[in-house]
Amino acid sequence: MEAIRLCLKYFRQKNMLDVYSVLQQKVKLDLEHPLVSELHDTLVSKGDFKSAEEIIIKADKQHVFQSYVKEAKYLPTWQSITAFNDDGDAPCARGGHQICMDPDKERIYLFGGWDGKQELSDFWCYHIKDNRWKLISPDTSLQGGPSARSCHGICFDPVRKSIYVIGRYIEACPLSISTLDGGPALLCDHQMCVDPVTKTLYVIGGRIVAPESIAHPYSGFYAYDMDECLWRVIRHEERTTSSAWLDMDHLVPVGRRHSSNGSYVPSPTISRVFKSRAGHSVLMDTIHRCLYIFGGQRGKEFLVDLYCYDLEKETLVEITHDFQKLFGSDAGYTQRATIHPERQEIHVYSGYLQTKPTHVVRHCLWVYSIKQNHWEKVYESDSQDYWQRQKHIEPQPRYAHQFVYHSSSNTHFIFAGHPGDATQPELRLNDFWKLRLTKPDSAQVVHRWTILDYLRRYVSPIVNYEDKEEVAQFKSLCADVCLSVEIKQDKSIQDTCFAERTNVFQALLTFFPAHMKEPESSLMDAVKIA
Repeated sequence: MEAIRLCLKYFRQKNMLDVYSVLQQKVKLDLEHPLVSELHDTLVSKGDFKSAEEIIIKADKQHVFQSYVKEAKYLPTWQSITAFNDDGDAPCARGGHQICMDPDKERIYLFGGWDGKQELSDFWCYHIKDNRWKLISPDTSLQGGPSARSCHGICFDPVRKSIYVIGRYIEACPLSISTLDGGPALLCDHQMCVDPVTKTLYVIGGRIVAPESIAHPYSGFYAYDMDECLWRVIRHEERTTSSAWLDMDHLVPVGRRHSSNGSYVPSPTISRVFKSRAGHSVLMDTIHRCLYIFGGQRGKEFLVDLYCYDLEKETLVEITHDFQKLFGSDAGYTQRATIHPERQEIHVYSGYLQTKPTHVVRHCLWVYSIKQNHWEKVYESDSQDYWQRQKHIEPQPRYAHQFVYHSSSNTHFIFAGHPGDATQPELRLNDFWKLRLTKPDSAQVVHRWTILDYLRRYVSPIVNYEDKEEVAQFKSLCADVCLSVEIKQDKSIQDTCFAERTNVFQALLTFFPAHMKEPESSLMDAVKIA
């Protein structure tokens, strides 16, 4: 059957419509969906562009283009933010700082960091709607708040409208380890999040600020009851030679690799233990009541696993042991991540320093679809080619930055960080950017056809086809809407027009789902040459 369909496709493309009709009537086999056949007859055979436009509009109303929209890749759009407070000031350059967001009031809070010479204790608020900074406190310790610090943890409680700050980096380690009333010891590079339903603060992993004699300076998994003001240990960091944090023998770890029937099967590379870590990412899915934990560093090992922790069942399952190998996202020294619970997407913005073979800072943006178990690289840049671009168009590659997501406006915000300049080791950034990830909608498909028709009617007739430069400019103009230019050839005018309209038809097929259109392969591909 597929071979016959390939023959039908070939005969139609070559304008052998008589042979095409005889074969189709003989085998009684449809090449494609009737709507697509109608579009071909109207556009290619008759050259009726007006009726073809009506068919495109009808297809849009029938939601034909939704599969294209769903599978289309994200397009990143960066915009630099220039904002000050009433005194004309803004947060200074820094790295190792922390930011969190109040999504309801559309405010971003910034606290602490390292400016290259000293730690900071200033506390700022950015009002998204007003595009204004507000200095809440130049030094929070003067109001009985936390002292200057970096590499700490911070998170926002949407119910109490409160901000929690835990931990800090201390270069001179204390001789003893203190804990917070049954909670974790002094930490840095840990992760925190709040469950607004159970009013619980989770603190996961991190490096314990302790003497070097401590064999396993990584913290476990803690929960803080914000009503009762009590800590609970969910998982200890096991002091074993295997560096295991959690023995998972009593759990059912499930690898999220697709089987042939679309279900999930256990991964053959699955790990039986969960290693505690620092510099990882933890994301709260408030809809499905779970935490996603992935990446990070343990000693000299960069982890590339992905786990899901069920908040109700208190069980941990492994989604993949090595997402870098199976799917693609790079391990980042300072990865930052956000989640869109409704779309079931995780956004990972990682920055890392590559010292061999050259000193390069690279940053990448990945989107992970939880439902489809698929990684998509959206953006990548490094410090080698950055200055060849326009620096006001996209942010400079960095690490030790911060990255938050405003879901209602589908906007990410990135602030400051370490550019990794070997010639200026104390240099830090103070730039502020917002990022929007967009996909085309079905209306843009119709709009693209409208532009194509405009170019065909009003621009093509006035092009001087004897001028190669002018023809090249017109081709470039038409490239975005997939319009082939009608240039005089040795063929007859009728065959030329048919071929050109066929090219337009083929371009339009991009927007139709696979089950509605002709086979993508060609008859020549199916012919075996001895």
